[in-house]
Amino acid sequence: MPDHRLTVEQLQEILAHDGPTDIWLLEQDGSITVVPDQPIDEFQNPSTWPKYLARSGSIDNIVLGQGYEPALRFVNFTITTLIIGGSIQNLAANAGRRIAAALPGRRLRTGATK
Repeated sequence: MPDHRLTVEQLQEILAHDGPTDIWLLEQDGSITVVPDQPIDEFQNPSTWPKYLARSGSIDNIVLGQGYEPALRFVNFTITTLIIGGSIQNLAANAGRRIAAALPGRRLRTGATK
């Protein structure tokens, strides 16, 4: 799976050109599109793209209150969640696969039964 996470520089570039009420959308290819404020219902359908990522004002508030790094973690976590499929089970399974891949020759007990 390609890595679609943003860097601090990319986050700053988007924030420099968006408006306070704009909406960030995640495209299927992992790119981010910023559109003017509008109803977000159509972007919250789990089976269609683009997907709602955040409102600019929310990200601005994180940056103002906590800095760029926490805002970047929020954006990147949301991107990962949307690309993987959004469920906690999918996120946990993906994390388990990454851990297992990092420990060659070891089997992890997951508690799952066959």
